[in-house]
Amino acid sequence: MNRGCSVRSFVMNQEDSGKRWQEEETAKVFLDWYNNMRGARYQLERTGEVFPELLKDYNWDFVAREKNRNIWMAIEVKKISASKANQEFSWWIKVFEHVTQKVKNKLKGTYLVIGAPNLIGNMNQKQRIELEDVICEALLEAEPVWAGGLVDIWPRIRAKLQHWSLRYLFGETKELKLIKKSNEGSLVRIGMQFSHVGNLTEIERQAIRELLSPKSSGTVKANSQLRIAKQQGAKETIWVIDGYTDQLDDVKEVLNNIDPRLLSDIDTGYLVDMTFNKVMMVWHSG
Repeated sequence: MNRGCSVRSFVMNQEDSGKRWQEEETAKVFLDWYNNMRGARYQLERTGEVFPELLKDYNWDFVAREKNRNIWMAIEVKKISASKANQEFSWWIKVFEHVTQKVKNKLKGTYLVIGAPNLIGNMNQKQRIELEDVICEALLEAEPVWAGGLVDIWPRIRAKLQHWSLRYLFGETKELKLIKKSNEGSLVRIGMQFSHVGNLTEIERQAIRELLSPKSSGTVKANSQLRIAKQQGAKETIWVIDGYTDQLDDVKEVLNNIDPRLLSDIDTGYLVDMTFNKVMMVWHSG
């Protein structure tokens, strides 16, 4: 066996797993809100499970349908992120996937990281493993006194890593905040959201445009994916943007000033803030 290929495949599978879990959590928050607003009982399914004959790379993410009804909606989830932020996001996803495995059967509930340090220095594998172990210790120490809301475990981490040059690795970082989302289950699942304050940067604005523009490379465009959903008979096509409440006005402005043909197969767009489980409409056709 080619060990190099095996390691690369493992890393790719880990990244894909983290991305899929993020998409599912975001879609669930949106659909819970939608059901409550409409008095509906839509249930979420991966598109590949409903339409296995479609090409995987061009599918939209989810089918939402009510039991015993032949009516369904298509949901596509996209995250606002520039390439550098996306690389850092992927790095933290891997760290917290390893943390999840290490605290298995020790820490109960679902936790979401909403304020993570910016990694500005280079960290080797030995350091990353030590950081993961220290995060596990900090979580287990904090869990008995977790009364709900936000908890910052960075002071505990800093105290355990006094022999490190934390300023070199993380700059002036002062927090690593988590919120407990649920007491359910015997395993912890830790999601990632980077703390965000203020308006969209121009890089983030361009990232939104690139999620739609056929001239940009990279990910398959939301409009193209949801066009396929309409061809398959979707009652409504919905674009869910994983972002932050304070980006609402900026996201609306970007979408209102984009070529409407790039939104032609998107019936409705929503911004979902996973930190506070908040859903806000940002686009409606017509």
